[in-house]
Amino acid sequence: PAGKASHITGTAQFYGNAGGITAFDKSGKQYYAARTGATTFSDWQDYSSTDSGWIAYNVLNGVLPNTQFMSSDGKGFSCSYRSVTQQGVTTKYLRINMSKFTNGLVVAQLPPTFAENTQNFYARTAVSWHAITVRLAANGELSVFVKSDDRAQWPEDGYIYQEFSWVD
Repeated sequence: PAGKASHITGTAQFYGNAGGITAFDKSGKQYYAARTGATTFSDWQDYSSTDSGWIAYNVLNGVLPNTQFMSSDGKGFSCSYRSVTQQGVTTKYLRINMSKFTNGLVVAQLPPTFAENTQNFYARTAVSWHAITVRLAANGELSVFVKSDDRAQWPEDGYIYQEFSWVD
């Protein structure tokens, strides 16, 4: 294949007639070329993996962070986000652990480049309440929405504790 071929060293591996070639450059970065015909291939695509690790985010507007399941054994998770890219596919992760919010409140501001498109999720809370709708706007604004049936009685210690993921 053309493209980054001069950077590829070592033996390439072939994967069947419909597959392609996987190869590595001198630094260990993985590349892939798809088979496009009997003897032709696409240009090399960078298929190396990246992982941001969990990045903590701050909550806004009087919301309390990390209020649920944060025992001394450290088994609960904190408000954080993560981006993992493997073989050209990026998966985003969002962890929410917060309380003391009201309907429609902007609870956090994530980086505006984190989500390519606006994402909406249903989040669990205490079993006596309906699910909360969580919206992560493409500009990074994280908002929560309490179901109309629950708004009048929503407790001050009402919480969200959930992890979400999506392919971006």
